Amino acid sequence: AVGSVEAGGALRRCGARAGDLLCVTGTLGDAAAALAGADDPALRERLHRPTARLAAGRALRGLARAAIDVSDGLLADAGHLCASSSVGAVIRADLLPCSDALAAYPDDDTRLAWQATGGDDYELAVALAPEVVETAVTRCRGVATSLTVVGRFTTAKTVRLLRADGTEAFMESGGYRHF
Repeated sequence: AVGSVEAGGALRRCGARAGDLLCVTGTLGDAAAALAGADDPALRERLHRPTARLAAGRALRGLARAAIDVSDGLLADAGHLCASSSVGAVIRADLLPCSDALAAYPDDDTRLAWQATGGDDYELAVALAPEVVETAVTRCRGVATSLTVVGRFTTAKTVRLLRADGTEAFMESGGYRHF
């Protein structure tokens, strides 16, 4: 891939700060569900024809302190943001955005695993200062993309996934590992 961006306009992995909010565009887990064999045309469409969030990325320039596409799974990619920024993150499982097709899947634990560790959705995960979240949501809405707060960056330098009751949700996999 070849491209260009004006000086200072690139969204980079580094720059998240403790206290920033972790937000994601769109919904998570559809591609992983399709890859696992879930038989729903909408899920298969998300796997075979992912939507590049280029317009959302452009809309978030000047607001997002750090960003990454969710190609390796939310936990893995949030980990990449954290490692590059020397921070940690706490992600709330109950806040992860879910498509209607995925919400129809009856097994909550499997659905959560797909949302937290499944890759290939190519949504964006971004770090935003709390005071700019409303502006970011409005800008994303302007390019027909949702933006959802799913967690917060911390000083702990670990990535934790918490259930609604505050207990930790442990995943067998943290996402795709390249090496």
